[in-house]
Amino acid sequence: MFAVPSSGRSGGLCAMWKTEANLLLRSYSSNHIDLEVGGVGDDIHWRVTFFYGFPAEGDRHKSWSLL
Repeated sequence: MFAVPSSGRSGGLCAMWKTEANLLLRSYSSNHIDLEVGGVGDDIHWRVTFFYGFPAEGDRHKSWSLL
C-alpha cells in the first residue's frame, strides 16, 4: 500500500495491490500517484496513474500541467 496523506480538507490518495505484483513508484504528489506494474506471471509491464484534479476552476490549468 502507498498513501499520500490528506492536506486540509482533501481526502488524500491511496494505492493498494496484491503482494505478488511488483510495483515501482515512479512519482507522486498530493494530486497523483504514478506506478509501474509488472511481475504478475509474465514479463509484461504497464503503467497506472491515479489522479485527483484540482477542484477550483481557476486551478484547472495545474491539473493539465500535471498530466
